[in-house]
Amino acid sequence: MVFVSMKSKLLAMKQLYRFLFVGLLVLMATSCKRSVDSLSINEAETRLIGTWTITQVKNNVRGDGKWFRNDVTGSYRDWEISFNGDRTLTIYIPDENLTLSGDWQMYEDWSTDSDGDSEWNTFLSIYAYDPQNPEVWRTMLWEEMRISGTELRAKEEALIQGERVFYFYELRR
Repeated sequence: MVFVSMKSKLLAMKQLYRFLFVGLLVLMATSCKRSVDSLSINEAETRLIGTWTITQVKNNVRGDGKWFRNDVTGSYRDWEISFNGDRTLTIYIPDENLTLSGDWQMYEDWSTDSDGDSEWNTFLSIYAYDPQNPEVWRTMLWEEMRISGTELRAKEEALIQGERVFYFYELRR
């Protein structure tokens, strides 16, 4: 019969908990979405490159900028946006069997308020058109982006018939 002292058990448990805690911190640090504003422009562009599928779009017609008012996903269901390393892109719209071609650009903007506080924002500008019919086109200007290896979220502000409307996009790889 082997006897283990209570002190040895406590030390072993303490080491196990420390190991689990550190492992959890590492997992959280490597898997969370990060605001694109906290990344270098090159790192943000690298994360963006690839094919993304729109999974949800909501808008807010009140113009107050709050997330998730009206679900308008049906108008964007399963759109595929492929961002290429040469800053070209394609948008495939399955409901219309339409493929748009265009380009994208990510840029940073610094702004300073009257108190001298600076804010750094990253924007993604998207322009795409139908090569068969150039009168069919789409532009988007995304901001407040969050991006991980598998999920992208972005906000777009638009002026529609004189009213501010916010769109909130969720995409997955």
